[in-house]
Amino acid sequence: MPIFLQAPAHNPRGVDGNGHNRFAITVTTLDECALKPKSLAAFFDALDTRRARYGAYGPCTRHGRCSDCVTLTKRSNPYWFINPMFVRIDDVGRPWLMNRVDNGWDEFGKPITWEWLLAVESVSFKRTRDEYGEIIEVSPVQAGS
Repeated sequence: MPIFLQAPAHNPRGVDGNGHNRFAITVTTLDECALKPKSLAAFFDALDTRRARYGAYGPCTRHGRCSDCVTLTKRSNPYWFINPMFVRIDDVGRPWLMNRVDNGWDEFGKPITWEWLLAVESVSFKRTRDEYGEIIEVSPVQAGS
């Protein structure tokens, strides 16, 4: 499955083909890694990286050399793992690991990254919603499933 997402090539001729643009936006585009999602949608696309498209992921630090990249082998180990674990999404799209979701945002929560959540092994993700917003239920995968 593709993990390395190469930055699109710059077209100096612009959208009209003659080099005339209304805006001159000069930014450096970096290659991206499909294992570094930046949003909820990118997280679910990263579960099967064949769906990953450039623009929603963090930068690739190995210039496409995925075989010796630490991101590929990094695993999250929630030593305090409860069954099931809940991830609540705040108003700006950040994931928060929650003890329980019954109390909404009044419950204890720990901010995490999408990359950390993607690296948790042997779990399944179920997306739901309640009166406080989006929730991802993270449950261990049963042996033989």
